[in-house]
Amino acid sequence: MRYFSILKKGKLRIFWITQTISMIANAFHLIALPLWILAITKSPMQTSLVAFTELLAMIIFSLFSGGIVDILKKKKLLIIGDVIRGILTVLLLFVHSENEIWIVYLTAIGTGMMSSLFGPAQNAIIRQTFNNEELTYSNSIFQLSFSVSLLVGPIIGGTALSYFGYELTFIINAISFFIGAFGSLFIIDQSIGKRRQRNIIYEVLRDLKEGVIFVKTKLNIQKVMITQSVVFFLTGANGFLFITYFNISNVDLSVIGIFMTSQGAGMILGSIIIPKILNLTKRFYLLLGLLITLMGISISIYISLVPHNNVVAIIFILIFGITLSSFNIITSTLLQRESSGDHIGKVTSFSRLVNRSSMAIATALAGTLASIFSIQNIVIIEGIILSIMGLVLVVILGQLFQLRKYSQKTSRLNERP
Repeated sequence: MRYFSILKKGKLRIFWITQTISMIANAFHLIALPLWILAITKSPMQTSLVAFTELLAMIIFSLFSGGIVDILKKKKLLIIGDVIRGILTVLLLFVHSENEIWIVYLTAIGTGMMSSLFGPAQNAIIRQTFNNEELTYSNSIFQLSFSVSLLVGPIIGGTALSYFGYELTFIINAISFFIGAFGSLFIIDQSIGKRRQRNIIYEVLRDLKEGVIFVKTKLNIQKVMITQSVVFFLTGANGFLFITYFNISNVDLSVIGIFMTSQGAGMILGSIIIPKILNLTKRFYLLLGLLITLMGISISIYISLVPHNNVVAIIFILIFGITLSSFNIITSTLLQRESSGDHIGKVTSFSRLVNRSSMAIATALAGTLASIFSIQNIVIIEGIILSIMGLVLVVILGQLFQLRKYSQKTSRLNERP
C-alpha cells in the first residue's frame, strides 16, 4: 500500500500537510522557548517549572479530555485546540522581564489543556477513518510529519533565532497553529457524538468511569501503557536536560539545530522502516524490547560525546530518533487495535495521561537533580536503565515465545494417534 494514498480517506491530506507545517514551526519554538526563559530568568529550575506546568495541565485535563472527545465532534475540537494555542502563543510577545513570567505559565497551562484534547481527537479521527490493516501506515504517516518537523524546524528555527530573535519564532508558531486549524476544516468527521441526556459534566465523569473500567478489562492495553510510562519517565525530561546541557557547554545554536535535525531524520527513517518490519513479524512486544535497548544505548553514548565529538554524536542521536519514532508507532497501533471506536478517545486520553504524568515527574526531578548532579551523568544513567529494561523485556518475551512454541509442538504430538 502506498503511504500517502490512504490520506485520501476522510480528506486527511490537507489536514496532514497543515499539521506538518504547524509542527515544523513548533519544532524551532521548542528550541527557542527554553533558551528564552533561561535568558530572562537565568534559572534552569524556572525553565523546568514551565515545562512541568504545561505537563501538569495536560495531566489534569486528560482525566476529562477522553470523555469530551468521545462526546463532541472531533473536527471541532481540533479547530478549537489549534486556534486557542495560536492565541496563547501570541501572548508570549508581551513578556519582557522576569516580572511578567506569569504570562508564560498562563500560556503553558492553556497549551497543556488544549494539547490534551487535540491528541485524542486526532487519534479518534485516525481510528474511525482507517481499518486495522491501515492503522500502522496511517500512524507512520502522522509520525512522519512529526519527524519532518524535527528535520526541517531546527534549521529554520536556528537561522531565525540567530538573525531575528525570539519574537519571530513565537509569531511564526502562532501563525502555524491557525494554519493547522484551517486544515482541520477539510476533515470528514464520521462521528456523530453522543446524545447528552444530562449536562456535559455528568457525561464526561460517566465516560471517565467507563474508560477506567474498559482499560481494566484489557490486559494488553495495560501492558502498553506500563511500557510507555517507564520509557517516558526515563526520557521525558530530555528536552530540558539537553537544552540546559548545551547552554552550559556553550554549544552553538547551529549545532543544536543540527542535533535536532539529525533526530528528525532518524524519526523519518523509523516512520518509513517500521511498517515494513511489522509486516514481517507480529512480535510487537519483542520488537519494543529491542527498540528500548537501542534507545538507551544511543542516548548514553550521544550525551557522552557532546560537545567533544559532535560528528559521531550526530550518528547516535539519529539512531535515537529511529528508535523513538518506531516505539511511538508500535504503541499507538497496539492501543488502537485493542480499542473499539466508542472507547478510542478514552484510551488515547489515558495513554497521554500516563505519558504526561511520567514526563511531568521526570521534568520535576530533572530540575532538582540538574542543580546537584552532572546533567551528562543523569542522562547516561537514564540510558543504562533503559537498556537493561529493554534487554529484560527481550529475554522474558523470548522465553515466553519458546515456551509457547514448545507447548504447541507438544500439543501436536499428543494429538497424533
